[in-house]
Amino acid sequence: MTIALTGVLLMMDRLFMGFFMPFLALPLIVYGINYSLKETALVAFANVLISIMLSGLLPAVLATIGYGFVGLAYVYAYQHNFTKKQYYIIMSIFMSIIYFVMVAFFGEYFGISVIDTVDTLANTYVGQRVGPNVVKTLAYSTIPLTMLMEVFIVKVSADLVIRLVGTRRKQ
Repeated sequence: MTIALTGVLLMMDRLFMGFFMPFLALPLIVYGINYSLKETALVAFANVLISIMLSGLLPAVLATIGYGFVGLAYVYAYQHNFTKKQYYIIMSIFMSIIYFVMVAFFGEYFGISVIDTVDTLANTYVGQRVGPNVVKTLAYSTIPLTMLMEVFIVKVSADLVIRLVGTRRKQ
């Protein structure tokens, strides 16, 4: 069921142009809170295989791998009773590794180009009023800011889903 939900999210993501990508970790997280980390890692691997079969596109496969690692980090933190701060730290570490790989090696596939961002910001009203160093700083700061927002989205949505699933079980 977890793999099927991941497949549905991948198809929905293609329809809505990346909107559902941060939610790829949710089925894995819900599975992981009920089973061991080793079993969850096997499901994460199966999610990558379903991504290859359904999409075959490099961005979808890399995102499935990345969000699989983020989901596994969440499951690890959940099983070891980490604090909220520790959750965010471990998830941010894994997300930053994935973002580095995506931007450094596959940026053009993900639509991430720092050079284009610098050019776009330089041609705006703010870009014309501040110096080029400020524009470059703004352009480079968008990547970690986006990464941190995605970590927040994954953490909060996973907490909500776990709370909902837990509430329904108790009734």
